[in-house]
Amino acid sequence: MASAEPYNVGTVTVANGGTTMTGTNTFWVGKVRKNDMFFVPAQGLQARVTADPTSNTALSITPWAGDALSGVAYEILTVGDATSNTARLRDLLANLTVVQANGRGLFYRFSDTTADADPGAGYIRLGNADPALATAAYIDLLDANGASVSGEIDTWDDSSSLRKGTLYLRSIADPATFRAYAITGAVVNGTGYRKLALAHIGGSGIFAADDELMVAFAATGDAGDGFVTDAAVANFAALSAYEDEDPGFLVFVTDLGTDLGPFSGISGVVRLVAGPDWELAARYTGMVGPQGIGWAQNLVTVSDGARRVEKLAGYVGGTGTPPTDNVGLYRKGDGTWTANIAEAADIRGPGGTGTVGEIVAGAGISINADDPTAPVVSVSEDFLVTLSLLALQVADNTNVALFLGDSGNRVADSFDALTYVDAAGATNLDSSTAGTLKPSNILTAITLNGPATSGSMGDYTYFDRSVTLVAGRVIERLGVYSASARAFTLKIADENAPGTQNILISQSFNHPGGGWADLHLTTPFTVPAGTILLGAYFNGSSDVATGVATGYLAGNAGVGSTSGWTNGTSAMFPLRYAYRSGGVNNLTVRSASFSSSSAPTQVKALLRVKEIEAAVAGTDYTLECSRDGGGTWTSMLLTELFTSGSPSAGLRVVDAAATDVSGQPTGTAPRWRFKTLGNKSVELHDLYFYWD
Repeated sequence: MASAEPYNVGTVTVANGGTTMTGTNTFWVGKVRKNDMFFVPAQGLQARVTADPTSNTALSITPWAGDALSGVAYEILTVGDATSNTARLRDLLANLTVVQANGRGLFYRFSDTTADADPGAGYIRLGNADPALATAAYIDLLDANGASVSGEIDTWDDSSSLRKGTLYLRSIADPATFRAYAITGAVVNGTGYRKLALAHIGGSGIFAADDELMVAFAATGDAGDGFVTDAAVANFAALSAYEDEDPGFLVFVTDLGTDLGPFSGISGVVRLVAGPDWELAARYTGMVGPQGIGWAQNLVTVSDGARRVEKLAGYVGGTGTPPTDNVGLYRKGDGTWTANIAEAADIRGPGGTGTVGEIVAGAGISINADDPTAPVVSVSEDFLVTLSLLALQVADNTNVALFLGDSGNRVADSFDALTYVDAAGATNLDSSTAGTLKPSNILTAITLNGPATSGSMGDYTYFDRSVTLVAGRVIERLGVYSASARAFTLKIADENAPGTQNILISQSFNHPGGGWADLHLTTPFTVPAGTILLGAYFNGSSDVATGVATGYLAGNAGVGSTSGWTNGTSAMFPLRYAYRSGGVNNLTVRSASFSSSSAPTQVKALLRVKEIEAAVAGTDYTLECSRDGGGTWTSMLLTELFTSGSPSAGLRVVDAAATDVSGQPTGTAPRWRFKTLGNKSVELHDLYFYWD
């Protein structure tokens, strides 16, 4: 088993016989562990580390037998015992977000004091305990990795604009906690740190002491030469007020219009020639619009074969109108953008040159390098479940499906958008709640009357007084009969008294024609006590029933109480409604077809469900897989693992065992299919699906 390189960052001080070693510019937390060996090459002596460090500058050791040390070089020799390796592997999993953060900005920790002073190696602090009131920040010249970043920080005031750029601070543990600041002045040199002048832009939450942060900076371009104008007007017609000024008089025009060219919606500066004649001095290249504030690029990592490249998915975290520049493009190595993924930069570093025979950590985990003579990699089931849940949580936080793996063969979908769900082909699917696929309720339809003839209803709102809706029923749909496409407004009202209607629901419905069609109410309606009636509005000739007891009023009556209704017998729109009669339907829903680089031979999945009523995986709900786009399906063995806690409390984590699909017709379009059986109410909340 190969040994790790000695850790030797910074210098140390310790007395003869001392058991506490003090470090300078050291970063021991997470890198040094109990039972590692402290070694001073100059003296050839060692001491054992007696406890995991909780401070980057203090380390407990066995009594130092050598001469007293003060600011000398040292080495920490890693001890490769199984217990230590297990702890390191757990830390690796726990700190995946730290690795991600280092790829998106500088890695720092937060100091919760506010003094204008060096916050300490690897720390940044604000000048006010309330982040929204902070007007200064103090940042050390070493980041939390121990790397010197003074060169980068000193460029943060290079812009000649008054606003040098935007500083972003985001918690790694809780990405919802972030702050954005404008840097408004020069970067000031302090002893071992830099001072930044800030103006708060926006954000939420408060950082705690030692919180791990992603620190990123977006520079503002240099200020243009510009014009010193003499006046400003809204449009070209308003220039008449300045026609008596001297030639050369400059005016800023918000909308140039078309008088000097095709510049409608574009701002610019015009110069007076003489009398009423103006000439264009300069125009802005963009359309006039509201300026967004505090927007940050939302970069996502996508696969290009064995490469990993960055794609600009959009902008997040700001107010106003978000920018659209370069959205959908890939980042090149020089920082510019391209639509060709092959031209994008691979963000992964070069592969290592060493080889590892085998690292055994705990029971059942064997991790190997690329050495062809090394043992085959094996990973425990618990490890795969942990990574799957981590991917699902990231997908839920970002509201987009994640494609992972060397060829995009691992998909984590939280269903916040139905991009990769075949909703149109589903049966009894209720997707009204974002992030949830659930069976629809069983409904019973009640028809009030049927069509008999065609007649003109005029410009009136009608309510059918022959049928009163039953109190307590929960109505999901309203229906109307129409042979032709027509635009109705369907309504529910409470007849407070004869001639008075209090309209409770009024919802537009574009009927496609062809007979009965139903409108899904925006919110299911629970019928209250009272005389609750169903009605509609349409101006013109329509299919009608005759001889119906009605109440009618001229015009399209809106929500609220109105009087002046006429009660009588007249023609009426044929109406119906559907209410929940108990229980749910059986759901069938499947994914869209994914694309595989070759025909899969094995499929596996992890899903999280909410069992609204008691249910058994494999009996009351099932998962199937296909590799030929859904032509052939194979059932997957489901095992309920546990009920998850925060932030997804109450969800059952269910494992779908590795399933052999090599016997299916060959295909490169894998997909999954989820079903509920026995009319059990089970909701599918997210799913991690992968194939080999």
